Amino acid sequence: MGCILISYSLTGHVQFLCEKIVSRLGCEWLQLVVKRPYPSKGFAKFYRGGRDATFHWPVRLATPIPDLSAFSTVIIATPVWASTVSPPIGSLLRKVDLSQKKVYLVISCSGGDTQKCRKRMLKLAAGSTYQGCLLTIDPKEDAWDGDTALQAFCQAVQQGNTYE
Repeated sequence: MGCILISYSLTGHVQFLCEKIVSRLGCEWLQLVVKRPYPSKGFAKFYRGGRDATFHWPVRLATPIPDLSAFSTVIIATPVWASTVSPPIGSLLRKVDLSQKKVYLVISCSGGDTQKCRKRMLKLAAGSTYQGCLLTIDPKEDAWDGDTALQAFCQAVQQGNTYE
């Protein structure tokens, strides 16, 4: 059984991490797209995104929900919005069955509460076997120093071990 990485990225930070993970693991990668895109800057970005995240409002995904039966391992990557999971990933987690799956989380933030986001994701992924979480703060290509943690995370995923 294989491994799939499912992600959502608005500003590119999560995408940056996912590119590194996919290049190391060679796993499949599904990038979620929403039907009504979020603004990427200005007040509207924080108002609409923060509102949807705070109230856990579902969003319509333009990306079809995949059949995960062929995968034993699922990596879910999200930015932190208003100290919780981004609405696209929250919407996905409400729709997929992750029971009998090994689940790894990748959470990226600019300084918010990553633990609250992790707890919310685990609540939505009930029934899965939680394997660990890679937490990153504002990863950027030009100044990123998290390669050691990323290497350990990818090694844990490859071996099916827990990561913390």
